[in-house]
Amino acid sequence: MSGFEKGECTGAFFLDVQKAFDRVWIQGLIHKLCRYKTPPHLLQLLKSYLEERKFAVKIGNSISEAKIMRAGIPQGWKIFPVLYSLYVNDIPKTHKTLLGMYADDTAIIAKNKNHKYTKAALNQHLAKLDDWFLKWKIALNVNKTEAVYFAKGRRKHKPIVKIKNQTITWSQLAKYLGVILD
Repeated sequence: MSGFEKGECTGAFFLDVQKAFDRVWIQGLIHKLCRYKTPPHLLQLLKSYLEERKFAVKIGNSISEAKIMRAGIPQGWKIFPVLYSLYVNDIPKTHKTLLGMYADDTAIIAKNKNHKYTKAALNQHLAKLDDWFLKWKIALNVNKTEAVYFAKGRRKHKPIVKIKNQTITWSQLAKYLGVILD
């Protein structure tokens, strides 16, 4: 990390989105596709596929009444990761942090020589994300969210950072996209 050589403190958050593809709010996705000016014929095709899906539960020989699915996009077709990316494309960004995303893996990074700046930048961005996640019905698994604080020497001033009013404990390492960062 470039901040490490410059003597900067870097706070990195690796957010865990709960059941990302299964929880996509279908009406929210369709709203966003309209905003992105998706061609009408493609929008109709996607709507007919996404809005008309039903499920039933079978236990033993009994089958429940079929219900319409209000959330979730199927997995297995190449277009569905693209739809998920379009759904989260408007995730809030700030000029004080870096945001990295690959499918449902999200990283937020702030760096500065002053640990108080790092703390403020991270908390500001996480507060914006809290509001955005609530609006678009995206659930975070706060217990699986990881945070790592990178600094030269032993920094005693690890900032207190919160998500959904829960203080996040700093770890010694985190795994992000198959890479272990420590």
